[in-house]
Amino acid sequence: MNSKPIEHSDIFSQNHQSKKAQKINDILKPKIINQIEDLSILPIKIPIKEEIIIDKIENINAEDINSKIIIELNNKPELIKESIYVKDYYSKGGSATCFICESEKFPGKQFIMKNIENSSSLTKNLSFNHFQKIIQNEFFIHYISKCRYVTTVNGLFQIDNKFLIFSEFEKYGDLSHFNKKYLNMTNLTESMTIYFSGMIIKGLEHLHRLKICHFDIKLENIVINGFFNAKITDFSISRDYSHLKEVKLYSTGTPQYISPEQYQNKIIASSLLERVDLWSFGIVLYKLVYGYFPFNLGMRHFKKELNQPQERPSSSAILNQILNNKLRFCKKAVDISPGLKNLINGLLQKDINKRMSIKEVLSHPIMSKYESLIEMKSKYSDLEKFIQVLKHETF
Repeated sequence: MNSKPIEHSDIFSQNHQSKKAQKINDILKPKIINQIEDLSILPIKIPIKEEIIIDKIENINAEDINSKIIIELNNKPELIKESIYVKDYYSKGGSATCFICESEKFPGKQFIMKNIENSSSLTKNLSFNHFQKIIQNEFFIHYISKCRYVTTVNGLFQIDNKFLIFSEFEKYGDLSHFNKKYLNMTNLTESMTIYFSGMIIKGLEHLHRLKICHFDIKLENIVINGFFNAKITDFSISRDYSHLKEVKLYSTGTPQYISPEQYQNKIIASSLLERVDLWSFGIVLYKLVYGYFPFNLGMRHFKKELNQPQERPSSSAILNQILNNKLRFCKKAVDISPGLKNLINGLLQKDINKRMSIKEVLSHPIMSKYESLIEMKSKYSDLEKFIQVLKHETF
């Protein structure tokens, strides 16, 4: 897919960003885990695992890149000084690899460490200073987006030419993993879809109130915590548009979730920017309730076009599917309520001017069902029983 990086130079423009840049400098302390206000530093020591921290890596398989990275990071003086050790690989995407880590200062609590290198196709041609500003911008946007429906970012640290962003680790992982591994379901009941999507839209409402567009809403960027609450994470391509009247869009993000106007590189009024995220939210809703993408956007539908099935479809191929294929609700697979169909249809309007706004989504009757489910949840002392009820029933 031919993609261009979002221009971040305006984010650090002279007048608008002077105060914001100062805030960034104030936030970037010389400690890694330094933003957790609700945890006190306890004098309890977690022993560092000797089998992880070793002097040499010759005995590690050369192909096991993640193991090498873990060992190298655990030998970094900066991490040792902060009593941080990396435990396991978590996920990979773009220019970042994520790991699970722990800090001696917060016993029993795990964090996600995002290891970012200037190596992706979107950033590899940037100067280091420009790349550094992009990382700082990602951290700052995530930091100011504090909300119960957004993951907490805990710190930013630079080691050599790499950047480490630390955020809270959620017990059940991302929504895609939660569906497959915990629920053992490819698609969710309507009640469970409404339950999780209600939290996602609340998170988006918060971000858009702050004039922040996420640009990468997808199942993998929604995580589930120990209370079965959904939270938005990963602000790597998010943007603060509070000072902009118009925004030029690029096809950055995950192909099956990108809106038509992004693929077409349109210039839109900043007042409409929230609807870019709402398109992706509509894709999430459809995928949750049906188990596959709308508009035939699954990879299997591109096999005839590609010489090798594992290759990613081109931007033009995906845009062609979106523009020419109708949105269909297949009764043979899952029969959902007219209300949910109406919401999904409103979110997946190909013309951004006809697409639902955040205000219209929040006033939609489906949100009343969400509030009823939250009230229902409050009556359960065992939340796993509540989830099992939603798993098998639709209200």
